[in-house]
Amino acid sequence: MSSEKGRLDLICEQVGIRIRPVTRRRKGPETHARETLRRLMHKYGEGHLVLVLKCIRESKNNAGEAWSENINAISDVLLLKPEWGRERAGELLDAMDHIDLGTLRKKHKDRRPWPLRDGIRTDLLNHLEAQLNDSAEPTFDGI
Repeated sequence: MSSEKGRLDLICEQVGIRIRPVTRRRKGPETHARETLRRLMHKYGEGHLVLVLKCIRESKNNAGEAWSENINAISDVLLLKPEWGRERAGELLDAMDHIDLGTLRKKHKDRRPWPLRDGIRTDLLNHLEAQLNDSAEPTFDGI
């Protein structure tokens, strides 16, 4: 086992998400997205990866939503709004309780051929901005 693979497995274990081989059916807090997780860890660091995984694992009803599209969309939002992770992580995790990643993923999966990640990222950003900015409705620039 390479040290990077072992470190990735340890991080996921500490957050409570198990990496499964793609040949095995996943259930509950499990993922097949080893390569996605490895890429995020390598490119943005362990702290970023941990926060992305906590946004999934520690939010209501999202523990089983560690799909690569969700992981990437959350990462994109945190890269766009780094202050949420640095200064408002507790509020961010509370706001994630009001988001159903499974419903978002299904909505955008049904809208293919558009990329799931892009649609999930947009909806996620709008919902989180509404929650974290204390506004009742998400705002849309130019509309």
